[in-house]
Amino acid sequence: MVIDFQLLFRGPVPSDLAYLMSSGSVLPEVYGDEGRETVMQAFYDQFMAKTQRYPDYSWDEFQAEFAMMSAVMFAYYVGMGAAFFQAGAFENEQPMRVELGDQGVTESDLAPDEMRKRMWWAKAFRNFRTNFAGFEQYAHLSALPDNSGEMAPWTELPDHLL
Repeated sequence: MVIDFQLLFRGPVPSDLAYLMSSGSVLPEVYGDEGRETVMQAFYDQFMAKTQRYPDYSWDEFQAEFAMMSAVMFAYYVGMGAAFFQAGAFENEQPMRVELGDQGVTESDLAPDEMRKRMWWAKAFRNFRTNFAGFEQYAHLSALPDNSGEMAPWTELPDHLL
């Protein structure tokens, strides 16, 4: 049994699967050839065998929602990435430590937990590229209208933050 309350939110059916498979928790090889389709189909089949709430949930709808939700972690990385990279550059903190390359240190000198963190990030970025290419997400993003006017009122800071 797994209980995971990280970034708790309510979302489409394939939300957790898309989050897991776009993270560094899954080897990029899962996406090779037909791997992603196999995992998605197995998840969908099991869900449809048990659901009573969504008896008309189509495979096409599942795929579209998976594609959309596979970009969620990428959006988190964009939002949180600056803080991670700054910590690595200025404080030499995980997960973006900079000791490799300038002090004669190699990956073989890293502790297992530091190596695991580095590999997790590398796998996540490979998975992002695979998802963006496989679901043609760049084409979808490019089709969005430019926002050259004023930003919406929700972007204005509240008075206590000014």
